[in-house]
Order: sequence, then structure tokens, then C-alpha cells
Amino acid sequence: MTRQRALYLYNKHKSQTLSEDELYEWLEFVFDKDDQYLLEEVFDQDWNAVVEQDMERIALHRIKSMTEEILVIPQRKTRVVKKFRPWLAIAVAASIMLCLSAYLYIQYYRMDIKPGGNYAQLTLPGGKKVELRSDKNGIEINEQGVTYIDGSILEKDLQSSPTAMLVLETPRGGEYRVKLGDGTMVFLNAESKLSYPANFEGTNKREVMLEGEGYFDVHHDANKPFLIKSDRQTIEVKGTQFVVSSYKNEAIVRTTLISGSVAIQSPYGSALLKPSQQSVLQDGNLAIRSVDVSEALAWTKGEFVFNEETLEDVMRKISRWYNVDIIFQNDEMKSEEYVGVVSRFDDIDKVLNKLGHIGSAQFTRKGSRIVITKK
Repeated sequence: MTRQRALYLYNKHKSQTLSEDELYEWLEFVFDKDDQYLLEEVFDQDWNAVVEQDMERIALHRIKSMTEEILVIPQRKTRVVKKFRPWLAIAVAASIMLCLSAYLYIQYYRMDIKPGGNYAQLTLPGGKKVELRSDKNGIEINEQGVTYIDGSILEKDLQSSPTAMLVLETPRGGEYRVKLGDGTMVFLNAESKLSYPANFEGTNKREVMLEGEGYFDVHHDANKPFLIKSDRQTIEVKGTQFVVSSYKNEAIVRTTLISGSVAIQSPYGSALLKPSQQSVLQDGNLAIRSVDVSEALAWTKGEFVFNEETLEDVMRKISRWYNVDIIFQNDEMKSEEYVGVVSRFDDIDKVLNKLGHIGSAQFTRKGSRIVITKK
């Protein structure tokens, strides 16, 4: 439904001038999951009032119809007409109201929000965009062109040169893998983007660009260093495993080394990381610290691991993976620290329930929104 049509129906609803056909069109819009964002935009503040009015109108309409059915009995030979029983109409009304309330609760407030999955879009060198299949978990560049990792063909006629760039992009609620032309494996987390050439031939380096978060397993080539350019830093490697988290809307850029070595270059300093070390770039400072690498790798293994993370950071991860919006009613709650482990494949209500037992925050889900208040 268009925004203009939704506003038209909404205004007619408020003035109680909807025709019967318009009323059912309005109700289909209200219960349509695909229109949830438009729905919230149109009448977020008036939701409860809107619902109650619609339920009353439907209930009264059904009561009237069913009452007429009760009063008007088909003629029989003896022409017996049963008496109207007020209690029966009341029971019918209560039943209708209960069913409508339950239906509304399930459809809107408790709509099923699934965990993220294999969702991504690939932009080819010529600008063509391809939605990648969710039943596949990765793509690769090879002599056949672009294929899924299982060998099925995605794109045959691929412009193959170091200047022919491809872009793999995951949305909120998406993750995907790609095997580059040199054999390097990259696993992108939700809301991330990797720009890379079709091949690295004819150059003295291998260079890609990252926005968001990715796990890299770089193929060793002593004569051709691998460079990753991201927000505020460049990473140089020859063959190693590491995780980079570099979201533009986050103040911190983290690089966690699993094995091998990487050199970090930034306007704020440089560093050479050893295994189990993490560089933290924040507020113009580059710091190095020792870490448990399992925390940085957790998302690649289907887990959220929180180790004294602020609730704001925790919910940012939840938002990206479950494709939900977060609303803090109290900004002081953002800095509360959380420790725990949660599966990324639990449904969101189970995750929120676990988080609710950890700290002092209370989580209320309204469709695709999570409202956070203090208990």
C-alpha cells in the first residue's frame, strides 16, 4: 500500500467514515507484516485507540449479524420462533472480542521475527545487481566466473581484471561468505560491504575495501601483500586469520588477530599485532591489548558473546542481526554493562528474556521495535 493511500484510509478511519470495503482494506493493511514500517509511521502514537475502535466496530457488526441469525429462525410447519436470549449475544460479543484481541496480539505485537541468515547482494563490474540465494552460504571467483561455493553458476560473463570491482553487501539480518580470486576467504557479518577485484593479476598487491565487520582467512603470498582499507585504517598482511570490525556509525574500530601477523596503519599511529592481540582505534588513539579471540570469533560460530559490553553496544548487535529498531526510554541505560553468551539462532523474544535476567533493563517488543526501560 502507498503512503498516500494509507493516510487516506487512516483519516477516514479517524472520522469514522470508512465504507465496509475500505474497513476491510484498512484491516488488511494493519495486519500485513510487509507494511509494518509504514503502519508504524502512519499511526504509531494512536495505535491503541485505533485498535480499540476497529475491534468495537467489527464486534458490533458481528454481534448484529449473529443476533439477527438468532432471532430469525427458518419457518417450520409449526412456525415456532425461539426467544432472543440476551446472555447469548453477550457471550458472542465476548468471544469475538477475545479472538480479535488474540489475533491482533499475535499478528502485530508478537509477530515472528526470525534470526538473520544467508542474505546478500552482489554488484557486478558492469553495475548489475544480483540477489544471492539464501539457501547458499557463499560465492567464489574462478575461471568459470562467479559461482556459488557448491559449484553452481551465478555469472559466467565476468569482466576479469584488477580494475573490475565487485561489491558484496549484506543487509541487516544477513551474512555471507566469499572466496576471492587468490583463494582468500572472507565471511561478512550483517550490514557490511566488501569491495574487491575479480582477480589480483598484474599487480604487486592485493587490495580490498571493507565497511562493517568481516572475518578474513588470507591466502599466503610473500610477494604480494594483502591490504584491507577500512574506516580510519589500513591493514597489511601476507597470510593470516583475523577479524575486523569497522562500522561507520560506531566510534571504535577493532582488529583482532587469530594467527600470523598484521600491520595496522592509521593517521593516529601504527602497530604490529601478534596472535591474541587486538588493536582498538578510538577518539584519535590507537591502543593494543591482549584478548580472548573467541569473543571476536563468536558471531562466526553463531553466538553473541558479551564481556562487559555496554547495553548500547549489545543492542546495536541485536538490531543488526534481527533487523529491529531499538528505542531507549532512558539514556542512562545505554552505559550499563552486560556479560553473557546468547545464541544468534534463538528467536528474539528468547534473547530479550535472557538479557532481561542479566541486568536492570526491561525489554518490550512492539512489532519490529524494542523499547528499553528500567525495571
